Amino acid sequence: MLTITTAIVALLTPVFFPSGVLNAPTGPNEYTVDLRYQLNKGQDVTEYDLVEFRNVRFAAPPTGALRFRPPTSPPINRTGLQNAADVICPQALPKWLTTGDVTPFTPANIPPVDPRTSEDCLFLDVLLPKKIWETRRRSQAPVLVWIHGGGFGVGWKDLWGKGYGLVTRSQRSGSQGVILVSVNYRLGLFVSAASILWKLLREQVMLETAKS
Repeated sequence: MLTITTAIVALLTPVFFPSGVLNAPTGPNEYTVDLRYQLNKGQDVTEYDLVEFRNVRFAAPPTGALRFRPPTSPPINRTGLQNAADVICPQALPKWLTTGDVTPFTPANIPPVDPRTSEDCLFLDVLLPKKIWETRRRSQAPVLVWIHGGGFGVGWKDLWGKGYGLVTRSQRSGSQGVILVSVNYRLGLFVSAASILWKLLREQVMLETAKS
């Protein structure tokens, strides 16, 4: 199944396996990856000498009949580059977090909806040093996976930053650095006990795949 694990593996395959499907850059500052189900393009982070792939779809939109189901394979769309805009999953902000009060929640306490909010929010980011990208056919780079906290109620993949400083500092003392993967996941009303268990199992599989 093409889920989050497959998306990460497809993006990072040439970093681990020289026979992978990651395309070579088509120009000095172009980074195009073939995920088999879609094409994505990265970009330079020139200030830090990094490359980032933002908002890479790893599952079908969890809407309609899929709203309360585990993630399914993303749709195949190879008509062009499928770089998405920044989105966050619907938030379930508790009153104590928004107002510091624990009295009953009323409609007046509902905060404005962030304009980036969408149920179609299952996307991930990948950030890596440019030298890892340039040597991806032979590099054996470690992968750090960031799964944000928030008690299954609040948060998104880059709430606390995009990780530029972290990945830059990982290159100190001559190290090649790490590849940072940050993920969105569904929250609040869209999370059930079963989906929490599934999420934990999914993360275990994802981490084992990244480790291998």
